[in-house]
Amino acid sequence: MLPLGIYLLMTFIPKIDPKKENYLKFASSYEKIRLATVALMVVLNLFTLLVGLGYDINISLMVRIAIPLLIIVIGNYMGKVRYNYTLGFRLPWTLASEEVWNKTHRLGGKLMVAGGLVALLGVFTPPSMGFALVMVGILLPIVVTTVYSFLSYQKLRVDE
Repeated sequence: MLPLGIYLLMTFIPKIDPKKENYLKFASSYEKIRLATVALMVVLNLFTLLVGLGYDINISLMVRIAIPLLIIVIGNYMGKVRYNYTLGFRLPWTLASEEVWNKTHRLGGKLMVAGGLVALLGVFTPPSMGFALVMVGILLPIVVTTVYSFLSYQKLRVDE
């Protein structure tokens, strides 16, 4: 039921977002992000069900593959996400300036793809190294994108 709930929620949210008209500008990208998110949940639920039925499936491995793949997919479309209050890098600085929003999402999307690839490499390394790669692949893009967003906003304010 959770994947269905997430699908319905992601269908309904754009209709109540104060910037709902902007969703038309990235409707195709939003649909792909929504489907990828729901697909990940369906696949993980399916694997969990199969383990419950007695099949020998390494759920940990599946998660370590699926999450980076989702990050890569979302990152691939993040640069196309337009100013809204629901999806994206919703930081005080991005919400204060559409220009900062666009710059942040272009960079953040690229960093998410790179981070997802780094995290995916963790599957092929010893567990301790794999964990470190996953953490770097997920956290570094977030930190760099946040700092970049703040600095872009500060520069914009100085230039005004």
